[in-house]
Amino acid sequence: MVSEGRWKIERVVYLKDGFAVVAVRNEAGERHTAVGEMPTPVEGTWVRMETEHTVHPRYGPRLRVVRFLGLAPPPSKELAKIEGYLKLGFSEEAASWLAARFGSRPERAFDKPQELLVPGVPREVLRRVFPRLERLLGGLIDLLGEGHTAAPLFLLAERSGLGKEEIQELAREARKQRLIVEEQGRYGLVQPYRTERSIADGLLFRLKPGRGLRLTPPAGHGLSDEQARIFKLVRENRVVVLTGGPGSGKTTTIATLLAAPELHRMRFGIAAPTGKAARRIAEVARLPAETIHRLLGLGEARRPLYHARNPLPYDLLVIDETSMLDAEIAAFLVDALAPSTSVIFVGDPDQLPPVGPGQFLRDLMTRVATLRLTQIFRQAQDSPIVNGAYALREGRMPLADGERLRLLPFEEEAAQTTLRTLLDELQRLEQIVGERPQVLVPGNRGPLGVRRLSPFLQQQLNPGGKPLGPIGWGMEAREGDPAVWIHNDYELGIMNGEVGVLRGGGSLGLTFETPTDRFAIPGNKRSRLVLAYAMTVHRSQGSEWPAVITILPKAHMALLSRELVYTALTRSKQYHTLLFHPEALYRARAVQASRRYTWLDVLLRG
Repeated sequence: MVSEGRWKIERVVYLKDGFAVVAVRNEAGERHTAVGEMPTPVEGTWVRMETEHTVHPRYGPRLRVVRFLGLAPPPSKELAKIEGYLKLGFSEEAASWLAARFGSRPERAFDKPQELLVPGVPREVLRRVFPRLERLLGGLIDLLGEGHTAAPLFLLAERSGLGKEEIQELAREARKQRLIVEEQGRYGLVQPYRTERSIADGLLFRLKPGRGLRLTPPAGHGLSDEQARIFKLVRENRVVVLTGGPGSGKTTTIATLLAAPELHRMRFGIAAPTGKAARRIAEVARLPAETIHRLLGLGEARRPLYHARNPLPYDLLVIDETSMLDAEIAAFLVDALAPSTSVIFVGDPDQLPPVGPGQFLRDLMTRVATLRLTQIFRQAQDSPIVNGAYALREGRMPLADGERLRLLPFEEEAAQTTLRTLLDELQRLEQIVGERPQVLVPGNRGPLGVRRLSPFLQQQLNPGGKPLGPIGWGMEAREGDPAVWIHNDYELGIMNGEVGVLRGGGSLGLTFETPTDRFAIPGNKRSRLVLAYAMTVHRSQGSEWPAVITILPKAHMALLSRELVYTALTRSKQYHTLLFHPEALYRARAVQASRRYTWLDVLLRG
């Protein structure tokens, strides 16, 4: 049955030659995926369309666009939020962005112009508020979105399209307005500079040797000579980095250190960036661990319970999966350390850098006492997955044994064949390990991206699940679906990357079950959940599964690197299948993730 209605375009999922797939929401708050011909859709705008409900055999419930009727004015409630910005001449898209970030009063947006300078800001806002500086500031914002906080002149020139002399002239003007910082030939926005400056200040006074903890190895500890060096470093330094690849014994080293007899009289804690990473080290070390957010008491207002004036009550703190830490969370953590606290940062610098700005672990290693474990233990030496990860890290082709590690090439054009192979591998590995393998891909877009692959796998693996209504990215939830939370939510206490299972019932009709918690999800936060039959490699960091299938399609060439495939391989405990287009794997072996330019590196080096 065809009906006419007004819809807000929340996300453009796919667009080519006038055909679009968009996530939409109506005035009642109901979310759907609309599919059909429409002019170039713009996220955040309202449109009027004639649609009818259909069910796609692969992707499930959809709204078919029968006729696109054009743009529509926002509903009165929405209009009230953006009216002040519209009166100032901003487009509906820019006004919606400003209202979502600053509320309905425009003066709040322009009182502190630095707060406009964040990834995702519409260029129209920069053009209207900073007309002369748009290209300079836009270049710095783009670089910040890629993780760079302190861009060298050549990189800023490349990204902004400005000449070096133009940059220097505009930078003087931007500095007068306190919009950017320029030091030692680097350029960056003010807030990221302040964040990394606070990290450097909090660490530098701790780096004087000879002020650590006097711990002795427990009797019969079984550590190698290389691993046992951790006791010497902890005795001589208050800040230590412990790194190493898979099979090098990082967790065993930490568990043995925490068994030191002196620690019975001390207070120590273990934390990790996500719940799944905290659970993993807790299981292996057989000690309690928690998320960094919970450790700090971070709430919705972004004001931690623990900080410089109320520091954490620990003699020793261990932070696992430090490669996932971005600059903002690292700053909160360092600020909360008591002057007498010793801290050990554990992680693998060869994995992907954090999603947010900075590269905290790699920057620490240039200045902090570091123990890099290089010996691979016998059990790991016999693993083709571990050996394959090290081979890829060095740009070599991994050697498969055909069972624990399988390499299966495919041609992009034979999409149905590729999907059939994927389903066969899912069935084979599930029969071996007794649970559904996790599928990992480099990106969200394209035929083999998360947004299309997860609904396809839902249809194949959970066709009879009870419908639970719409969730994020235009997906439809079913009872028993795996899902991942995609935003930090300090109100509910769920962090970005938390994985769980969707259940019906409860007061709100949708429940998100993790291994340790059960959350009732209100309607306005359903969009923070997406199906996790397939996940990006980046979002999988900190997790492990008995069996993993990684897909490397040609469409994701721009995302591929040695670090990405290395990270993917090290997510699996026992079995890994690599489905790849030959050109994609060749590029992954050839490309190393680009270096990030950060203020923390500059400041720690002095």
